[in-house]
Amino acid sequence: MKKRIFIAINLPNKIKKELADVQNQLAEFDLPIRWTKIKNIHLTLVFLGYIEEKKVTEVTKVIEALINKVRSFEISIKNLGVFPNFKNPRIIWIGIENNKDLINLRNGLVNNLRGLKFKIEKRDFSPHLTLGRTKKRISVKAGNLENIYKKIGKVDLEKFRVESVEIMESKLKVGGFDYKEIKSIKLTPLVK
Repeated sequence: MKKRIFIAINLPNKIKKELADVQNQLAEFDLPIRWTKIKNIHLTLVFLGYIEEKKVTEVTKVIEALINKVRSFEISIKNLGVFPNFKNPRIIWIGIENNKDLINLRNGLVNNLRGLKFKIEKRDFSPHLTLGRTKKRISVKAGNLENIYKKIGKVDLEKFRVESVEIMESKLKVGGFDYKEIKSIKLTPLVK
């Protein structure tokens, strides 16, 4: 049986509460957006797609071997944005500040997983947290999202320490995807 698998960083509850506040601020503008359930917000590192259940064991071993060499690190969440652009926004997101440790972790995962013959997207990694998706095209006349972002002001959430990486399964349910943690793999604690 195949499972839809991705590798992610799950967020602490405190950060999820802050993200809910940002969603609520944006929701006040009554835009046609389907908001991501707070429990489902995560930072995707690598999307693997549908893979055989037995292959998940191989993926786990490869990731554990890499993660054992990676120290925990902090990341900052800041600045709202959209994909693909403000004239045709489809995904509403909040960004992750440029972080060498995060990029190195992601690149290590990609390189090791390609060794298992996974075809991983070649586009640049743009770390973000998806807050919502537009239900229909938001035109400039219907609500200029860029101006709304300016009204809300700069979003700068508290830093948090990444202490683990999760292997996740996503299942399509009525009303969107539901995510299940298959395995959490701890990073090496930072020694002070």
